[in-house]
Amino acid sequence: MIRRDYIERLIERAAQALAQIARFVSAGEFEPALEVIKRVRAEVMGPLGPLLERLDAQSAVELAGRYELDRIRIYAALACEEGAIYEARGESAPAERCFRRGLELYAAGESAGARLLPADRARIAAIEGKLSR
Repeated sequence: MIRRDYIERLIERAAQALAQIARFVSAGEFEPALEVIKRVRAEVMGPLGPLLERLDAQSAVELAGRYELDRIRIYAALACEEGAIYEARGESAPAERCFRRGLELYAAGESAGARLLPADRARIAAIEGKLSR
């Protein structure tokens, strides 16, 4: 129960961060938005974060474990948002890299049993549309 409460707080924190990021981006304040992403990513992924960032998506999910799939889902969402910021700044290569990472994390997480929310599915569809152009 305590663990579930902790994960629920992380999810709530990530949702607040995504709203804050959207406000920064709509105001054209990209650097503060990227800082929020870095801070929340570190908070969500904890000490394993730097290692998870170096691994392919499947290995990252396996290392995190089945009880951490919500963290992987949040990590994927943050990667996608980071890609959107780079895209808005006209930096297509880092945007595509972040988008692909996010999609790979979503796919690996879902194949491991993560429940994707409607917002996740909408994000995935939007990004797949961008990458297929």
